[in-house]
Amino acid sequence: MMPLHHLLPLILLAAVMKCSLQQSDEVLCDNAVVTSSSSNTAKQSAYGILFTVSSSNNELIEVTSLGFYVDENELGTGDVSYEVWTRRGHYADPDRTNAGNGGLPLNETFDYRGNFEYWGRVAAGSLNIFNLHQKNYFQIPSDRFTNTFITGGEVQSFYITLKEVSALMQEPLENWENFLDKQLTVQCLEDGGDTFCQSDSAGRKQPNIHIGEGVASYPFYTVPYFYHPKKFMGTIYYFDKCASRSPTVAPTKPPSDAPTFEITTSPSTTPLPTTSPTITAAPTTRYFFEVDNRCYWYLSTDALYDVFSNETSSSYGMLLPLQSNEEDNDGVFITSLGFHVDFESVTSRNGGTVTYELYTLIANGQYADTNRTSIKFDYRGDFSFWEKISHGTVTQDGSSDYFQIPFDKFRPTYIQPNGGVRSFYLTLNAPALVYKELDKRQGIGKTQKDDDFNSNQKRGDTPNLMIGEVVIGYPFISAEFLYSAKQFVGKIFQGYECPSSSPSFHPSEVPSQLPSGKPSLSLSPSFTPSWQPSTGPSISPTTSVAPTLVATDNPSSIPTVSLFPTNTRMPTDSPTSSPVRDLNSPSSSSMMIQQLHLLSAIVCTTATFFSLEQ
Repeated sequence: MMPLHHLLPLILLAAVMKCSLQQSDEVLCDNAVVTSSSSNTAKQSAYGILFTVSSSNNELIEVTSLGFYVDENELGTGDVSYEVWTRRGHYADPDRTNAGNGGLPLNETFDYRGNFEYWGRVAAGSLNIFNLHQKNYFQIPSDRFTNTFITGGEVQSFYITLKEVSALMQEPLENWENFLDKQLTVQCLEDGGDTFCQSDSAGRKQPNIHIGEGVASYPFYTVPYFYHPKKFMGTIYYFDKCASRSPTVAPTKPPSDAPTFEITTSPSTTPLPTTSPTITAAPTTRYFFEVDNRCYWYLSTDALYDVFSNETSSSYGMLLPLQSNEEDNDGVFITSLGFHVDFESVTSRNGGTVTYELYTLIANGQYADTNRTSIKFDYRGDFSFWEKISHGTVTQDGSSDYFQIPFDKFRPTYIQPNGGVRSFYLTLNAPALVYKELDKRQGIGKTQKDDDFNSNQKRGDTPNLMIGEVVIGYPFISAEFLYSAKQFVGKIFQGYECPSSSPSFHPSEVPSQLPSGKPSLSLSPSFTPSWQPSTGPSISPTTSVAPTLVATDNPSSIPTVSLFPTNTRMPTDSPTSSPVRDLNSPSSSSMMIQQLHLLSAIVCTTATFFSLEQ
């Protein structure tokens, strides 16, 4: 149960909560979460406190102000200076030994306590006993606080401190509480004029405050013994839609639809890439296609987007360095970008439409020194070093959240050859640009693996995508804490010279070879001789030369071929009165008689065969 003296400030603050009426008639308010203080523990005070805040339901939180309690006895009657600092992520390794115990930190990988170089100041001013809002409570005016964005799935560290006195109230932990546990809070919501509070967020988004550490001095130092686990006492104000008196348990969100491919209020007439690439001269992968007689190739990091999309988050923008291939002697022209939009992060007052802008660094090279411990140059947040190469709108329309900048709305940008680097800055006017967390051993200055990272079928001039940073705000500014190294999710397009002709899909009508002038020779006969006799004799014999019906002594017009020569007798000196019969050379008449006998035998045999069949 929250003590009455903690509810009294809320009654007063309800009158000063900001509300904005947007063009869509949707009222937006400053809601708040208030720490729930226990009456069983003695309150303490110190110079400052460190704590972390996360977003419930993995939704973007826009913090607009902070309020805290002070010890009037320590405050005195003079002015006391206050400061609020913040940074992205944990302020120290949460897994370190002795974390939150005030002892020497062991096995830690990072610790930003005491080092202002890693923090950004978001509020500063003064207070006294005369400008407290009620009793010992003070709220930082919204015009003195720089709004801070907490991305879903991440934490934001805050450091609140007083400079002159140790008067910042904080609460010891209960026996059952541990360092980094979520504190008990009450959520207070505006409904257009009235304020009501509830102990349970009922599914609405809100900041989660985690137990941190009290700071025993100003400024904070690297001495670990100056920090002890304590609970923040105060309020976090954040921007959200005004609530109804009875908030729904689980608000229904419209499904993510596909953005329209348009650059202005009128749809673009630019032909879109087909889902199936146009086959040109033997493409090596599916990433080739042709539009308006121009050929394009892209590298992709979202081929498995359907698999890992639930592991992504979104922010306003991203910085992308691209590096040409070391072996590319010509350089490469970037012709378009494709990216994913989280339309659930786009407020309904925008009508489901988000605008995008794309810039490139005028000079070649990285947008900032990759050695972040001693930065020699940094062009983040300074538009004088950048030039705009595309802008337009994306409208939710369909089931896909992917959008590609039309080619004719993108000014081709050249990357120098042999490892040249060119930096790009893509931003939306809403925290809806989808990104992915880093993999192990990834970091600034290293290469992000694309979908074909290990493929040997990539074009030799395909650039390398390097690890960039998301931008927590629009437009980007020079504050270091607004940037965090992440992976780009989408596609990067480049142009290349189209092949001169396309292969034919039909065979040629002309034979591939002319017939040879010589017959083909075979080493074996075309048919295999049968070893079995036929079932019946042929009706008529096949003869190559028809027999003559009249005997003749004239020689045959076709000579007889024999494997052995015929030996004839030598002629005599005088002819005989009658021919001499030679057994080795029968006469033509006797040969004729023998053939007639053979033919007669065949006819008889055939007749007998058919009579048996019948």
